[in-house]
Amino acid sequence: MFVVAYQKLGQLRRRANFRAWLRKITVHQALRRRRKLSRTGPLEVEVSDENARAGNQTAVAVHEVLHSMPDHLAAVLILRELHSLSYQEIAEALDTPVGTVRSRLHAARECFRRLWEAER
Repeated sequence: MFVVAYQKLGQLRRRANFRAWLRKITVHQALRRRRKLSRTGPLEVEVSDENARAGNQTAVAVHEVLHSMPDHLAAVLILRELHSLSYQEIAEALDTPVGTVRSRLHAARECFRRLWEAER
């Protein structure tokens, strides 16, 4: 990710925007990686402890549901729920209006809920 940021350093217009610019690159690289990994199949992990195995199975199930969601919905859900970004920070990272972030987040939560219930 830092190599990509270094290569794109010439695109940074103002130093004051560095944090938002770097976050945007990180998000886009994460989405590219997500698409690439989703083509390789489901995540497989071996765990010996029964409690750890149950927790890991839940994590794998969440991971699979997120991978089955459309990118634009999964991105806002991950940034909000897993990385605790504000609506404004998500809007800057995805280069979309805050209102779009709010509507996508609502749709993402509904999509996740439907997929989660279908898997259970």
